[in-house]
Amino acid sequence: MIRQAPTGAAPPYFPASWGRNRVDYGMDPTVIAKYSLAEWRAALTQIPTISIVTEMKNLFDPATGIYANADGHGEIWNAPALSSCSNPPTPSRPFPGELRPADPRGLQP
Repeated sequence: MIRQAPTGAAPPYFPASWGRNRVDYGMDPTVIAKYSLAEWRAALTQIPTISIVTEMKNLFDPATGIYANADGHGEIWNAPALSSCSNPPTPSRPFPGELRPADPRGLQP
C-alpha cells in the first residue's frame, strides 16, 4: 500500500480504468511522507485485517465486474469470493487472534 505509484497509476495486471469510474490506485504522497516506514508498518499491524479474494473478472469485467458496474444491485450481482479476517495481538492476547479460515462469500457492488 505504501509503495503504490504516487501518480495513481495502475499496478501490474490491474486495469487502468473500469466502467464509468475514475481510477486512482495511489496513496497521496503527502500523507505517506508524514510517517516513517516503521511507523506505517506498526500502524498497519495494529488494526483488524480483512482479506477478500476473488477472480479479477469478478471485479473489473466490463459487463459483470462489480467495480465496473458499481450501481448494480441484487442477487444477480453476487460474485464468488473467499474472505478471512484476523485481529492484531494485544497485551491480553499476545498472539494474533481470531484468525478465521477462508469462508465462501458473495460480493456485491
